[in-house]
Amino acid sequence: DESWGHYALAGYHVYTGRFDLAISAYEKALSLNPTDADILMDFAMCLCSAGRKKEAIEIAQSAMRLNPHCPEWYLAQMGELCFEAHRYAEAVVAFERLTSMDTVHIRLIEAASHAALGQADQARCAVERALQLDPQATVRICTSAERAPYGDLGDREHFRENLRRAGLPE
Repeated sequence: DESWGHYALAGYHVYTGRFDLAISAYEKALSLNPTDADILMDFAMCLCSAGRKKEAIEIAQSAMRLNPHCPEWYLAQMGELCFEAHRYAEAVVAFERLTSMDTVHIRLIEAASHAALGQADQARCAVERALQLDPQATVRICTSAERAPYGDLGDREHFRENLRRAGLPE
């Protein structure tokens, strides 16, 4: 009867690629605690990975309404959700709002968003920052199933294409 136990189980299922089981575990967690914004935000990422992008953004927005002074990771995830939903300008805005989070993954999603918008200079700057954080970052490594768990291979290819446009080495 503990929502966070189901939340943890959901996370495990996401990273093993079993999105149907993850969704069920998130739904159980939310049935026990429907206003837990952290669970909602991660549930949104799961739904996005499972291909339910529009619903994912709506759930993420509700999490941010529940926690209007949310931690930065909410913004980072919103940026990723918007990229996946092909809402690139919104993704860029989310990343611009980050003040302290600076990871390879964030910079690569930011780079891919700029590339999708045709903003080559900004995309290149984000790739350069990602390479400062991890000089070994490549399209192959950063879009592997372990680092980019997508339920739909077309979504992984969308990420790869935009990373290539942004200038990340193969």
